[in-house]
Amino acid sequence: MIRLPRRTAVALATAVVCGASLCLGSIERVAALGLPAGSLGPAVQAPTPDPSPAIAATWCAVSTTTHLAPGAFLLGEPVAITRTLQPRCINPPHPKHLVLVLDGTEAMAGEPAAELDRAMRAFVASLATTLDEDARVAVVSFDGVAREVCPFTDQLDQVQRCIGRIGNRGNAPLADGLRLARRTMIAGRALWPAAVAESIAETILMASVGPSEDHCDEAQDEVAQLSAAGILTVAVCVGRACNVGCMRSLASSPRYYLEARSTSQLATILSQVIVDYVAPRIESATITETLPVHMSLVEGSVDPPPSTVKRRPTRLVWTVSRNLRDGLTVTYRVRPLAPGYRPLSDGMRGTFRETGGGMGAFELSVPWARVLAPPALSTPGP
Repeated sequence: MIRLPRRTAVALATAVVCGASLCLGSIERVAALGLPAGSLGPAVQAPTPDPSPAIAATWCAVSTTTHLAPGAFLLGEPVAITRTLQPRCINPPHPKHLVLVLDGTEAMAGEPAAELDRAMRAFVASLATTLDEDARVAVVSFDGVAREVCPFTDQLDQVQRCIGRIGNRGNAPLADGLRLARRTMIAGRALWPAAVAESIAETILMASVGPSEDHCDEAQDEVAQLSAAGILTVAVCVGRACNVGCMRSLASSPRYYLEARSTSQLATILSQVIVDYVAPRIESATITETLPVHMSLVEGSVDPPPSTVKRRPTRLVWTVSRNLRDGLTVTYRVRPLAPGYRPLSDGMRGTFRETGGGMGAFELSVPWARVLAPPALSTPGP
């Protein structure tokens, strides 16, 4: 059944997210995308279902370390504590769907079309070593009309033949191609009947000279509906006459806008799409450190500064809303208020959210230190 080699470290450029939470194939999901219930018509070929891959709630975990200087400390002497968090994520077996939307209009005639054909063939050939077994590719073209040249398939040689059937005639707008690509993507969800909507990583890659100014709003409206459905859009601006401003606005984010001032650069630019999607990552976290009653916080010692400091008991709360791919290290100092072998923490715990909505939790070890009372001062004799 599968003819692509498995590889889990790198896949299509996409985000494993989806704006809807309904099951695949539902009438409600189709309506939410702004399409009538009967819109999956003859223009889109119905794919043959495949078994659904296993989907887990989260694909990330956090490893932790705690460090403090060895030895004993005198009562009242500050103790420096360093806490390090390092996320570890694996690439889940989510189905990955890529729809290529290729410009076949008269504006591409000549060298731009030839360069696009060569670049897309090289791009598709490179997918053979980077896609895993749950990946599918489809091809949509717009020339005189928008047409599905290739339904979803795992046969890359078939995709190559579909690319070769794209001509340069007519002046259909890019919006028509995006609209048909949306229908193709919806039909593709039937490939995995047991999977929930957010488990499919969906990307539309459009390569075009861009719509005219009169048709840019129409293309932007189509992209807005794709975005609402959690479908990532990658925009490749082809040729020196490309409508840069409009094409840039059609990408899901600036990182997914690719520009080739010379179409000879297109193969290199498109190859970036392959490596842009990596394993899920932790995109936000909340970490709380609670201090025991026999420890006081040394003011100004916390780095990075906590988002909130709560009292009774003292709690340091860090709310991190950035990508934690490179981990996080926090340092602070506490001052023991009683002698003995003492815990320096009542528990440091955290929760995180990863791309795709998965949530997890972690807990750090409790550091202990031996606190010595200072020697009693001797009193002089009579």
